[in-house]
Amino acid sequence: MYLLSYIRGDFVYCPVLLVLFSCRTGFYFLLRDNVSRLDALHLVQESFAFIRDFEGEIPGSRREECGNYKEHDLKGAKETAVDMLEVLKDWTPEKMEYEV
Repeated sequence: MYLLSYIRGDFVYCPVLLVLFSCRTGFYFLLRDNVSRLDALHLVQESFAFIRDFEGEIPGSRREECGNYKEHDLKGAKETAVDMLEVLKDWTPEKMEYEV
C-alpha cells in the first residue's frame, strides 16, 4: 500500500492501476500508454526511495486491517528497497525493450 499511497499523492495526472494480489504474492503495476517508459521508471525508483526513507507505522499493519499483521516488516522492506534501487540505478528505457 505504500506504493499506492505514494502514487495517489504524487502522480495524479498519471492513470495507474496497481493490482495487489496479497502481501504474499505481489502485485502488477500497470500504466496507460500515455506514460513514457522514463516516467514509469522514475515512478518506480521514487517509490522504492519512499519505502527506503519511510518512518512510522506501516499502513495496514494492525490486527483489524490485515490477517497477516504480525508479519509486516519495515526493516525488511527498507532493505529490499535499497537492493532494488541499486538494481535500477542505471536502468534506461532502452533496457525495458524486449524482443518479440
